[in-house]
Amino acid sequence: VFGASGDCLEQVKFPTPVKYEDFLIKLAEVVANLSTRDFMAVGVAAPGKIDHNLVLLVAAGNLTWHKEPFQRDLERLFHAPVALEHDAKTGAIAEARAAGSNYQTVVYITISTGIGIGVCVDGKVDKALEDAEIGWMKVDYNGELVPWEKIASGSAIVAKYNSRASDLDDPVAWDEIAHNIAKGLISVIAIVQ
Repeated sequence: VFGASGDCLEQVKFPTPVKYEDFLIKLAEVVANLSTRDFMAVGVAAPGKIDHNLVLLVAAGNLTWHKEPFQRDLERLFHAPVALEHDAKTGAIAEARAAGSNYQTVVYITISTGIGIGVCVDGKVDKALEDAEIGWMKVDYNGELVPWEKIASGSAIVAKYNSRASDLDDPVAWDEIAHNIAKGLISVIAIVQ
């Protein structure tokens, strides 16, 4: 919860339940326990694909949620207007605002459960890449074409090294991780250019 000056007033973290209905129940519990009850607006950065016309969370990346009326459900819960956007796009918007007029184009790539991208041109999300699922772009890996996030995402790192990237200190592992990330970045640079 943020105040009018942008200061964080309250913060709660919880693991995202697998079922959409369980998520709504858990979120309702969290909201009920907040000291703030009068929300002016709510911003949501969600993974996956969003249908902006129907305002649906079509698919939530690593969750099985499908065509959920996310915005409507959250507006009911918070009794306030909700802005719903892809998580990497919100990251790109924030970085573009922070950069100000220093850069015309800002590319934001998130490497977490999957790999996402947001591109802003002149401070606005680039419509041509608005629905890009860059993590599913195919890259060469040991002579096979595989989705980039299958070899370079946080999930791929945990699967291969049995450890989160933040806990790894093996230079050989980091050399391979950097190499796998670079495989996709080379294509991203070409696409954005």
